Amino acid sequence: MLNVLITQYKLLVDREAHRPNRPPVFEEQIFYGRLLNIYEIRFPAAPQLRRNRPEVFVLARVHPCPITNGPIPNSISYLPHAHENASVEVIDIAMISAVVGRFNFEARTYILDRTDGNCDCIIPAADM
Repeated sequence: MLNVLITQYKLLVDREAHRPNRPPVFEEQIFYGRLLNIYEIRFPAAPQLRRNRPEVFVLARVHPCPITNGPIPNSISYLPHAHENASVEVIDIAMISAVVGRFNFEARTYILDRTDGNCDCIIPAADM
């Protein structure tokens, strides 16, 4: 069973969103959240919509998690209870740049780390 799956993802945010009459100025920002679901959505070809071939979209449902500066320089701390009232977001899965998870299987705890494009499974020592 998967206990925790934390993601790092990038979104374009309008710096001028609080000024409705200004043209948008987008900047990339990094966010963190709990990965809740992954959806694969298939759309058939629709020539009337200028879609001549079927398309597949893969989306992720993420619950944003606030973070703060950690006790170690250049580190961050996840605030586990502060995100309970945050809205859930649905994002393109290609925007996810890192995933770290922990799960239990056959009385052992495993840690999944996908921060470099690969999926490494780390098995902590039994006394942890």
